Amino acid sequence: MHKLKNSKHSVNMETFAGYITLIGAPNSGKSTFMNRVIGQKVAIVSPKVQTTRSRILGIVNYNSSQLIFVDIPGIIKPKGKLNLAMMSIAWSSIKDSDINIFLIDGSKNPEKLLEENKIIFDALGKKINKTILVINKIDKLKKNKLLQVIERFESKDQYMSIFFISSLNGDGVSDLIKFISLKLPNSKWFYPEEQISDIPMRELVSEITREKLFLFLSQELPYSLKVQTTGWKETKKNYVNISQTIFVKKQSQKIIIIGKEGRKIKEIGISARVEIEKLLNMKVFLKLFIKVDKNWDLNI
Repeated sequence: MHKLKNSKHSVNMETFAGYITLIGAPNSGKSTFMNRVIGQKVAIVSPKVQTTRSRILGIVNYNSSQLIFVDIPGIIKPKGKLNLAMMSIAWSSIKDSDINIFLIDGSKNPEKLLEENKIIFDALGKKINKTILVINKIDKLKKNKLLQVIERFESKDQYMSIFFISSLNGDGVSDLIKFISLKLPNSKWFYPEEQISDIPMRELVSEITREKLFLFLSQELPYSLKVQTTGWKETKKNYVNISQTIFVKKQSQKIIIIGKEGRKIKEIGISARVEIEKLLNMKVFLKLFIKVDKNWDLNI
């Protein structure tokens, strides 16, 4: 994954900083975009909707500007306590941000896009003038279809600007970052130059395992599960023991995760361990446990 170059700045240089909230329907590519601009994984990516549950913050330093990106849950009509909590996080971030990026999946039918993003259009209201419309996944889009998408959305409201990008291969992303850096308010940087996220490492490795669960069991496993890192012990140089508990609501879900003769959970554990090792640059021993708790989401 290509990382945008972070520029050094001196203490006497005029600096700029601000919060940029990523808005979009589920699976519009927000988490892939976040990982692209940060240069490493800080948000999980899955074809299953609503895999981003909480506010995820990533930091990019570009010339004299510090861009603080906030990846929020995909905007939906909330159903149930968990979704209500997630949408509360989303709307709060949109309200408090300096700039919003409204990311849409340009590979979809324009009429379907309008329908699935209606709740966002309605909510943005006057905030549209601090919103950049970003048409994502142009690598999957034919030119004639691209024009249809532009016509549908350009006439909808007056955005700060419109960009066409591919979060997957990086096309157009650098131009977007440059544009944002020139629109931020004068401010001291909020975070140290070397920091790329505010996510604790324990939470990040939990998210990696949760991503693998969705990828391996996307058709079989419901949305309602979480992963918690319960143990972390560095036993010797460049080696760490990590224990994680997977919380599900039903015994039947536990059986699905374990798989026949324990094969499925073994596959998930191996895949998660390999990615965690890349992130930590350490050898990892990963142990997974599964706990049935029908009320695990009540504390969210």
